[in-house]
Amino acid sequence: MSGDSRMSSVSSIEPKRAAVGDLDSTRAAAPPRRADVWGAARRALPPVALGVAGLVAWELLVRLKEIPYYILPGPLLVIATLVKDWARSTPRCW
Repeated sequence: MSGDSRMSSVSSIEPKRAAVGDLDSTRAAAPPRRADVWGAARRALPPVALGVAGLVAWELLVRLKEIPYYILPGPLLVIATLVKDWARSTPRCW
């Protein structure tokens, strides 16, 4: 048997290639991308809201249970201390 009949079937397996003109027409049809500010805000809102809710719950827990600041300081005390001691703390970071 000759191998010619098998070789002819191989070419039918190859996928058809798109013409160059077909690719250019699909690119031209797509609208240009713009910065989607509202989409970014919608994606960022749930994690930010969850973080704020966690800080509020932490502060409420500390105040309502009257937990001493040396055991568990509230987030407001932590932020106030960071702001107050910023000038003294930053030189040590560098």
